[in-house]
Amino acid sequence: MRMHPLDAPFGIATPAEAAGWHDMYPHDLVFTAESRAADETRGWVYDGIHHPKVKYPFDSVVNEAIRLAKGQWTSRVFQLPGSFGTEHRLLLGRVYVAPVSVTDERTRAARATTFTERSAYYYRNWNRLHRRWNDRMTALIAETAAIVPPMLPEVENNDVLTTGTPAAASGAVIGAYHRLIEAVFTAWQYHFEMLTLGYVAYENLYRTARHHFPGIADQQVAELVPAVPGAQHRVDTWIGDLATAAGDHGIGELIVGHGFEAGGKVVTETEAGRRWWDRFHDAMAAWPAVTMSAGLDHTDLPLRDEPAVVWSLIGHRLKGGTAVGHEGLQAQSDTAFHGYLNLLPDAEQRENFEQAVRLARRVSRFVEEHGYYVENRFHQELWAATRRFGRLLVNLNVLTDVDDVFCLNRWELERVLFHGVTGWAIGTGPVAAVKGLSKPVADRRRLLAVMEKWEPAAVLGSPQDSGDPVMPLLYGITGASNEDGGLRGCPASPGVARGPVRIVADGSELELVRPGDIVVTTAAAPNWATMLRTAGGLVTEVGGVMSHVAIVAREAGIPTALGVSGATSTLKTGQHVEVDGGTGTVTVVEEHDAG
Repeated sequence: MRMHPLDAPFGIATPAEAAGWHDMYPHDLVFTAESRAADETRGWVYDGIHHPKVKYPFDSVVNEAIRLAKGQWTSRVFQLPGSFGTEHRLLLGRVYVAPVSVTDERTRAARATTFTERSAYYYRNWNRLHRRWNDRMTALIAETAAIVPPMLPEVENNDVLTTGTPAAASGAVIGAYHRLIEAVFTAWQYHFEMLTLGYVAYENLYRTARHHFPGIADQQVAELVPAVPGAQHRVDTWIGDLATAAGDHGIGELIVGHGFEAGGKVVTETEAGRRWWDRFHDAMAAWPAVTMSAGLDHTDLPLRDEPAVVWSLIGHRLKGGTAVGHEGLQAQSDTAFHGYLNLLPDAEQRENFEQAVRLARRVSRFVEEHGYYVENRFHQELWAATRRFGRLLVNLNVLTDVDDVFCLNRWELERVLFHGVTGWAIGTGPVAAVKGLSKPVADRRRLLAVMEKWEPAAVLGSPQDSGDPVMPLLYGITGASNEDGGLRGCPASPGVARGPVRIVADGSELELVRPGDIVVTTAAAPNWATMLRTAGGLVTEVGGVMSHVAIVAREAGIPTALGVSGATSTLKTGQHVEVDGGTGTVTVVEEHDAG
């Protein structure tokens, strides 16, 4: 990754073979001449945490929904004093985000009054509102799973006559699509209802801790809020249970020593192995739609559809140990908390510090597990429902493959569905407007493949004070700096580790990680927890001290430096490096060929 010059993003030329890529996406999601005056004054962060892949046209509906929902909750509901929201832009298919800051002090002060009143209501009633949130989000997931466009009949049935339903089948198709898009925007409204307040509580803890203890390190503050076992740990728990059962059945070494196909045959040669094999498949069938990536791309397949990946996860857990150790971390955190509390000289200071810690702990479960419901479970149902519209269009001879539907953005797909049902209604088949889709779809697939090869920079332009606590705590961008041949980021998990670098482009490459490897990646998805437990250290280019991967790293005791710009382009697989998770530095200590 590189830090592009300050004329970026408009100073970055489009490769000739990617010409026309802008046309795939809604106009307001790309850098344009109309937005240039504002966009070139902002610092843009590559959002590899949530969007690590080139964005397919339909998948960009997620960015539209995030842009709207975060802006509304930040600015029109809670009125966060320093932030109006976050802008999203696509550059060669990669997602960049930039905070829209409130710079006028009088405006900040006026917004602060509203924010204090409204946030207080949520904080006082947090646990009740969190339960309400879970109920509503779970209901939305079920409603999205039930969205099925009807097949178009040769002749409408008599219900059209007896009930007076107008245009029953065609209307149902368009209505179902509208419900699908509405579900996306509703999911992200739910997402931001409580999330920003969670990060405000984290920021308040940092500010309070630094006030009382000026020399306290960021990760020491973070350790006051240990991970709370919840929905986000279910996959980790299931993997651990299967790994423990494998050990109990005496087949652990067989799993570690074999790939999925060969291993499945070997373990079923014994009665104990067959019992474990049945348990493995039962567990797979029961798992919800959780992925090894962020979940916000339709290509993020659920683990229940990737048994070989789950097999690899079990192997990694067997090599790294089956215990998770949440209880010990909670005890350590409590000890640290009371130690700091006892250092404060008077009751008012102690109460101030204690309130900040307890508020951060109260919100932490939501902050950590909301992604399980939104990014994973909801979006897997979204992608499944979208494929059902793709199947309809294949049946109408509009598309040639179900997944071609993702090569159309959400506005184009509505138009194509309309023309498709119109051709069915008239009886002429696909109308001219959609007959020739096979070529533009093929062209877009070619463009997407070209764009996948482009190396995005961690930061475009000049980073600025965001006024939004999410930006530093979640993304943690710092400038890369050479210090005696090293790189510096933000310290996220203490300890020092030496070992060979393993560059990991995405979750599919985690199976290449060997015990003791230093994993170096652009951004780590929340669900990498099990794989990372065997790593010696972790380095990312994007990520802050309160990101989920930082919490996982502290939980697993993995020395970690996050927000290290330039790591993936400077370091090479096989180099031996030292990661100091206490200072956030990464230093090459020995050149070594990749194994």
